[in-house]
Amino acid sequence: RFFYRCRRITVIYRDKIPFLFSALKIIKIFPKTVKNIFLSVFISDVIDNFHIFSIDRKQKGVYYNNSLPKKNMILFSKKKLKVYSIIILTGVFLAILCKLFIFEFLTISGQSMTPNIKDNQKIIINKIAYGIQKPLKGEFLFQWSSPKKNDVVIFLHNNKIVVKRCILIQGESLEFLYDEQYNYYYIQTGERKIEITREQKKRFENCTKVPEGYVFVVGDNDKYSIDSRDYGFVSVKNITGRVIGK
Repeated sequence: RFFYRCRRITVIYRDKIPFLFSALKIIKIFPKTVKNIFLSVFISDVIDNFHIFSIDRKQKGVYYNNSLPKKNMILFSKKKLKVYSIIILTGVFLAILCKLFIFEFLTISGQSMTPNIKDNQKIIINKIAYGIQKPLKGEFLFQWSSPKKNDVVIFLHNNKIVVKRCILIQGESLEFLYDEQYNYYYIQTGERKIEITREQKKRFENCTKVPEGYVFVVGDNDKYSIDSRDYGFVSVKNITGRVIGK
């Protein structure tokens, strides 16, 4: 009975294979959520068709169950097509909305945030933590909050997404201390000492505090991090999200 049903299913879907392959090529550009929705709909349709056949043992042939109208046995009937289209379009809309404005998943490249965030580790970004950003612009359309101290934030630098920690926020004093024993300058934040070279220190010679609208960011692994010590303060307007999970 199983093989008879499989044979009949093969006949029904034979003419639909080119369409299905074309559809699969198209949905490659969409997020994984949309692909899962499409595949779930297709598998559900196969299961429905699989169960509407039965075996006449006397004739040993396959036939349609008379209790079901034949129009319901057509793959993607008008009624099903309408429902499936609504489901897929809704999934696409929600996925795009989340991607552009709400959440984003990123994979970290590099060791500047170790040991808290390791190389190739995935993180979750809350893109509305500080406001609503312009899609693909790296700046805010509306802003209702500013980064707080110790927030791990994302921003664009040289057209690359950068993940760093805010160690000083606007208005906080910027003080460079000197370790006579080991002969180096450093910034003290709590119990943490962040080493800074003489060349980096020259960038901030005339600064005694963090300017309004800016933050000072550093990687957790400061020895291998390129951060505010190298390219200066980061504008709050350019910080477009906060790391909320991994």
